[in-house]
Amino acid sequence: MTQITYNLSDDEFSILCQGHAGYADAGNDIVCAAISTLTQTLVKHMEIVADEYQAHADKGELFCNARGVVAVECFKLVLTGLRMLQANYPRYLKIVEGCTIFTDNDLK
Repeated sequence: MTQITYNLSDDEFSILCQGHAGYADAGNDIVCAAISTLTQTLVKHMEIVADEYQAHADKGELFCNARGVVAVECFKLVLTGLRMLQANYPRYLKIVEGCTIFTDNDLK
């Protein structure tokens, strides 16, 4: 199961995505592919729209913290897609709201 924890305010968000969905073997997992596409697109877009951001991605884990009103609106859009996935594949994706806002340094 993939677990996504996030925190959201008017001008900042943090997201931590961990684990493999387990819907199918790696390379054939449509749930994992959808989660990766949404979250990696979010991180890439932060380069353009965020007032400031930090991100880290490694096999099976993605972290992003960003500031700015436009960045938050983009996150809300991605979160909508993630919630749709969770509704359709609840055994493979868990989204937890209200994590602490952490930094990339906290992950080391």
